[in-house]
Amino acid sequence: MIKIGIVGGGPSGINAALMLRQMPDAEIDLFELGDYVENRICPREIVGICKKCPTCSVLNGIAGGGAGSDGKFLASRGGVLYKMLGDDAYNALMNYTERVYRTYADLAFLTPKTYGTALTPYILDAKKRAEENGLCMELHPITHYGSNGARKLYYAMEQKLKNSPNVTIHIKTKVIDVDFKRRIVHTDNPSILRKKFDTIIIAPGRGGSDWFYKLCKRKQIPTQYGNLVIGVRAELPDLVDGNPGPLVKANEDVYEPKLRMRFPKDSFVTAAKTFCQCPGGKISYENYGEGYGIAANGHSLSDMKSPNTNVSLLLDINSQMVKNPENFLWKYLKKANDQSGGFPIVQTLRSLAYGIPSTYEEIRHLSFKSTESVYYPGDFSEIFEPEMISALITFAYAIENVFPGFTCNGDILFHGPEIKPVSVTPVMDEYMQIYPGIHVAGDGVNTSHGLGPASGVGIYVAIMAAISLSKVYPQLIPYCDSLKRSFSFLFK
Repeated sequence: MIKIGIVGGGPSGINAALMLRQMPDAEIDLFELGDYVENRICPREIVGICKKCPTCSVLNGIAGGGAGSDGKFLASRGGVLYKMLGDDAYNALMNYTERVYRTYADLAFLTPKTYGTALTPYILDAKKRAEENGLCMELHPITHYGSNGARKLYYAMEQKLKNSPNVTIHIKTKVIDVDFKRRIVHTDNPSILRKKFDTIIIAPGRGGSDWFYKLCKRKQIPTQYGNLVIGVRAELPDLVDGNPGPLVKANEDVYEPKLRMRFPKDSFVTAAKTFCQCPGGKISYENYGEGYGIAANGHSLSDMKSPNTNVSLLLDINSQMVKNPENFLWKYLKKANDQSGGFPIVQTLRSLAYGIPSTYEEIRHLSFKSTESVYYPGDFSEIFEPEMISALITFAYAIENVFPGFTCNGDILFHGPEIKPVSVTPVMDEYMQIYPGIHVAGDGVNTSHGLGPASGVGIYVAIMAAISLSKVYPQLIPYCDSLKRSFSFLFK
């Protein structure tokens, strides 16, 4: 048997496993820190307060951050894979990946909502206003499963793996170390403390990005940092004075128009951007664990809506101007948690612009009510650098000029920080190998940014791993030849 180890059961890991289970003579072990997707229950959704679970079910478990996400599939272009493949091959891979998702959606009896990029008069006017205010508006076709739909879809994927005789899933298993030279995975699971493999795919996800960085440092694998991504999760009402709010009409037309503002390349903040808009959504939390902290995020369901929309306002920070980029995100997260007593903070744009902390009294008298019932008013100006505060305020008011009413006359709420640990990038070859027989995949190693691309990377790495193995195991050559025919767009 050809033994394959996969570290991480997020979108990259499970899609790699689904692909490789079809390979002749394959025996696959998948290691996941969290639980099965059906057992991933966040106590905060039940009791309304984060219990600081040692293993956060929002981030960890089969499907990784995908199961706690908004369940949007779009072909976003961040990360190494897009740069490696180029437009045509990347788009072809994303189209194939979406067909895979549709297949499992059918098995889960899901009918996701699909949004195009129709340039309606409303969107055309907004696009023009964006250009007049120094913003770029990006429109992407989106398939929306919702957080609840995503869980059902990933459950269908999980069941396919559990019913595959050549796949073993090890849940609640922490990978302590990976011996690159001997290709051995070491865990804390008494039933499988160590196992040797012919090849290993490491897909740690955002929650495991720092673990991966430290692993590379121990193994002397060169890494570099791209832009560091941090910001806030903005929350605003869907109805203002009984009328549709500023983002509601845009979401009806294209679901999630993305806005980006660029700053000079040699600035500390190089860009500001919207990300992961959740119409009718709720604020959520992500616990990165002891020593790191709890960050804000958001999600929305496909069938149950709140009265608010939330959206990320993220900043790209020039890592070349940061002394210790590996500690950058965690430093600000810790400062926010220290201010609140261990949780994300919330502040109105009004208070942030005035340079004063928000208070419980202020938030109780806003023009709308947050979906977050237990909140901790604070002051981001005591957490972020002045350049970051200036960029957030400038960006928020620029969006106001594109979608009037966005700032709610200063009432809009900023929850945060929200972080995206997607910057650490190991040196890798075209097979996404960082060492012979050691492949990497997913957001946590900056090969992708987002649910769909992370899944596509998993498929790509599975193909490349099989081709690499065929150099040692000739019996795989016919199988790999069929892969090359089926995915000819990857080999032009």
